[in-house]
Amino acid sequence: MVLLPVSDDANPDIELYLRSGFKNILRRRNIPVTSQWPSDNDIQTLVKASMGLFVYPATVLRDVDQAVSSTEALRAVCTATSNPTNSSPFTGLDAFYMLIMRRIPPEKLPTVLLLCIMLCSIGSYPGSRYTCGVMRWSNLLRLSKIDFQATCNQLSAVLHVQDHSDSFDPSRFGDTDRLFWHAAPAFVEELRVHVRVRLGGSIHFYHKSFYDFLMDPTRSGPFCVTSSHMYNAYFKHCLEVTLKYEESYGFQGSGEL
Repeated sequence: MVLLPVSDDANPDIELYLRSGFKNILRRRNIPVTSQWPSDNDIQTLVKASMGLFVYPATVLRDVDQAVSSTEALRAVCTATSNPTNSSPFTGLDAFYMLIMRRIPPEKLPTVLLLCIMLCSIGSYPGSRYTCGVMRWSNLLRLSKIDFQATCNQLSAVLHVQDHSDSFDPSRFGDTDRLFWHAAPAFVEELRVHVRVRLGGSIHFYHKSFYDFLMDPTRSGPFCVTSSHMYNAYFKHCLEVTLKYEESYGFQGSGEL
């Protein structure tokens, strides 16, 4: 295990980053930036909880910005992270990640956790070599586009969905009427990558720290994706999907040799 030293050196920059981010949130809501929100005490609570890690304030700002009530969201974050129990650099971050997971409605949590274990199974975070398109994930979860987006919205502070609707242009390869009958290898490869990686958009965690959180049972507790319960749920779901697809297969003819 690698022990990371907790340093206060970045605190002034983190405070500046937070104040600037909250001002942008106020501007987007047409609220005067002279507003007394957030309070200096709120800012200092967040700076302390950051433990020198910029991923914490970045995630907090996304969460507060996307909330229906920014004041309630910020209050919940400050309450969850105001009393760290140890000096680990991930204490504040883990408390915030736990808050995100605990506020997911119980009826939606199993689907969200299935999505999480799928993303973790390929290491879907910035810098990773592996990713899959939104269409592929929604098919694996057997969700419509709208339901899949609703599932992703439960993790909007930590999950990035990027649109790639204009990323594939078959006309670059010539006559599109002939491509499917005389397809160039470059066209076939780009089409394959587009379908697998970008169709419907791409999806990954904003930061690897959320992946690490989900993979470590000492950090994520009941939301850990490496538990035997989650592995069993994942296996059962994959088996059900496979059997469902097999039902759609059919063979023409009498079946006689």
